[in-house]
Amino acid sequence: MLNHRCVHAFKVWLDIEQALRSAAECFLFLDFDGTLSPIVSNPHQAELAPRAQDLLGGLQRMPGMRIAIISGRSLHDIRSRVGLDLTYAGNHGLEIGGPGIEFIEEHAAATAGQIAAICADLSARLSAIPGALVEMKGLTASVHLRRIPNGRQAEAVAAVRQAVEPFSALVQARAGKKILELVPRVNWDKGKAARKILQTVANSSDILPICVGDDVTDEDLFREFPQGINIRVGGHGNTAASFFLTGPQETLALLDRIGTLWRNRS
Repeated sequence: MLNHRCVHAFKVWLDIEQALRSAAECFLFLDFDGTLSPIVSNPHQAELAPRAQDLLGGLQRMPGMRIAIISGRSLHDIRSRVGLDLTYAGNHGLEIGGPGIEFIEEHAAATAGQIAAICADLSARLSAIPGALVEMKGLTASVHLRRIPNGRQAEAVAAVRQAVEPFSALVQARAGKKILELVPRVNWDKGKAARKILQTVANSSDILPICVGDDVTDEDLFREFPQGINIRVGGHGNTAASFFLTGPQETLALLDRIGTLWRNRS
């Protein structure tokens, strides 16, 4: 399904429909923030809209349709926000849980103490910067920049770099959308997590992956399945995805279309 340029998914819907009709099974890999739910200034206030939960629940009940939510949030956090019996991968795939699968990346687990130490240091370093938020998530952490005044963001970024430096052999600071992610230096990402999920819980080798995400970490997901349906949400520049959608509302419209097609296909 890889094209030379990224096009709006609904403009080439007949191509996507044909791929869906040809598949014995379908596996949806979905990000949460910015994909299923709008990004909000306070990450603790993010919610899954009732319509989104209804659409996911309906898809979950269809034979041959499987769903995994792969998020930068912790496994407990993302599972509680979605509230359905799906497969979940938290901390960018470093921990996975769901029917038939439980996994924690062992090298990441070994660096949790270092990440906790960095977060403690950052809480002091960033205390004077308004809007700075350090979120410890167990295997990773996030430093949210969205609410920091523009004139102070460079100061916050510098503080993060300084706090990470003593642990740089084990931990890296990775930039995202108005966020710095503190992640262990391990050979693991969302794409590898999705592959492990597919190999562990899928019933068929003839399975179509559909990957939908909005951030840099989702590019690993797209690259893992170049023959799948890969959709970037919120933009289409510099992406490995073949298709794009403009935002979470269009993600829900996509899920609605997939559900209607899968239910009625001959």
